[in-house]
Amino acid sequence: MVPVSRVAREIFMREPSPERYTPAILKRLRAERPDYAYLANFLACKAKTELGERGFKLAQEIIAVFYRVIELSEHYPDSRGFPIGQQSDDILAYATTEELARSLAKATAAMEKMMKPHGD
Repeated sequence: MVPVSRVAREIFMREPSPERYTPAILKRLRAERPDYAYLANFLACKAKTELGERGFKLAQEIIAVFYRVIELSEHYPDSRGFPIGQQSDDILAYATTEELARSLAKATAAMEKMMKPHGD
């Protein structure tokens, strides 16, 4: 499975609504990944039995969105999940070794405290 890139999500958010191109995406899904298409069809049919035709269409649109983001991630991968030139929002990417060690010690102490029986 391809990791979803931030660039792909940003591109997807600028595309027109999925209802317009759901049939085309599902057609590509059937051609490129028939096993996923089989699973997608099963899920859509299950939604149809549970929720009716609206559930079927909703399931198809959700599957199309997921597959479109995967397609975009394959075409526009980014390093470590963020576009080139943009800094990560992850504070762990900038933490020093000492800060990481202190955080690990605090987390370990908290877990040990939570695992003790309440009477102690």
